Order: sequence, then structure tokens, then C-alpha cells
Amino acid sequence: MRESDSFFISVIDEETLKIVSKPNVKMRYSEYETLNNIYKELLPGVEKYKFLIVLQEGFTIEKNPIDFIKHKLNPTYRKAEAYVIISPIFKVFVQVGKKISGFRHPIKIFNNEKEAQAWLLQQ
Repeated sequence: MRESDSFFISVIDEETLKIVSKPNVKMRYSEYETLNNIYKELLPGVEKYKFLIVLQEGFTIEKNPIDFIKHKLNPTYRKAEAYVIISPIFKVFVQVGKKISGFRHPIKIFNNEKEAQAWLLQQ
């Protein structure tokens, strides 16, 4: 397992990473590049990752989250994303982000990790 300022990152299988936000943390834009490097270290040689992303209560992104999706998020190495989100506000953010991002990989929101992980196995 690796840790960044805002997340705990671990390997589920040969192409899947689990990313758990720390509670009540604000992710900085600059941290995004650090996360990309951690992904490469944990799963070397993998070109497209599946992500199980657990966003805990109080997680936010600095500045405008929609701007982050449009200009910072890189979909080229994403195969599928399963989100487990506690905050109703952030559930809406992810749903809106899916629509405006134009990403072509599957993205789905779940109520628990077990359902999310089962879905990822099928992707």
C-alpha cells in the first residue's frame, strides 16, 4: 500500500487499484501527478487501470471540481472506474462529471465496495 497526501492506494489485482480518500481532506491539483506515478509503481507495465475509488465524508478537490475533470483528469489510462461515495454532494459531482467529461470508459457509482468490486471484475 502507498499513501499520498489525500489517499491510500493499494493493489486489488493485476490491473485494479483501490483508492481510498482520507476523511475531511482537500486534494490539491498538484497531487494528481504524484498519484499517476504511484499507479505506475504499484502496477508496472499496465497501460489501462481499473479503479475502485472510495470517497469518504468530507473529501473535496481544491478549486473547481468540474475544471479538474475537464483539464486535469487523464482518461487514456483508465479502463473502468467504480465509485463508492458517502457524500450525496459528491455523488452528484461524479454523475455530472461523467456527462461533461466525454470519457468512453465505464464509470459507475455503488453503495458498497463488494458490489463495486464485483462490477469491476466484469469490465
